[in-house]
This record gives sequence, structure tokens and C-alpha cells, in this order.
Amino acid sequence: MSVKCIPAIVVVMLLCLATGYFYLQESSFTQGLTLTPATVVGFGSKARLSTSVNGQASSTDLQPVAEFQYASTSYRVEGRALGYPRWQLGEVVEVYFAEQNPHQARIKRWDELYFYTLLSGAFLILTLLCPLLNIFIRKLIKTKA
Repeated sequence: MSVKCIPAIVVVMLLCLATGYFYLQESSFTQGLTLTPATVVGFGSKARLSTSVNGQASSTDLQPVAEFQYASTSYRVEGRALGYPRWQLGEVVEVYFAEQNPHQARIKRWDELYFYTLLSGAFLILTLLCPLLNIFIRKLIKTKA
């Protein structure tokens, strides 16, 4: 093994550890929390992603604000993730929250619960694909030469 490979191996190992750590943290977040229905009442500061495909403009609502009731008090929770599939105003969602501190809440959806795991996993996959793409391109160039 070449000495040049050591930094890449270290980066891959760190990304594996980070992905595992985030998964353990985010999957244990829901333990001991209460699940309750909530309603999407608006969109947060990172609310819109606008795109244009074939001249057709479209937008996606990325960050929902959901409201739920606990002990005759309303609480709000902002989403933190991707927004696919699209959020709808008035949509009923489920929210995990801590009864001791209802402000500590998270919307029950895979991209909301595992946001950092998905993010670090994506970096890990990209990091692993780069050398494979490099090998593929080198072989392609050698066959043409």
C-alpha cells in the first residue's frame, strides 16, 4: 500500500465513524419520547427551493413548521431536512417530543429523524465513489490508447 493512500483511508474511517455516531445519536433520540399528532402550519426560514425544468417553474417546501398541543399549550417544531416528498399546509404529521421539555421535538419522518446520518452517509458514498471513478476513467483511457 502506498503512503499516498493513508490520508484517504483516514478520511473514509472518520466518515464511517461519524455516520455510525450520528445514526446511534439520532436513533436513540426517540427513546422515551412521546408521539403525538401535529399540523403543518407554515414554513421556516429555509422554506423554498425553486427550480425550472423545461421552462416550468416549481418549488419545494423544505422546512415545515408543525404545531402540536400538550397540556393545553401549543408548541411548534421546525423541520430540519430535505422536504421530499413535499410538505403541504394543513398536513397532519406525527411529532416526537419530551414531556419534560416539549420544545425538544422532532417530526417523525425519515429525513427529519436521520438528517445528519444521511448527510454524513452521502459524504461517505461520494468519498468512496471518487477512487472508483478514477480507476474506471484510467482503464477507459488505457483501452483507447
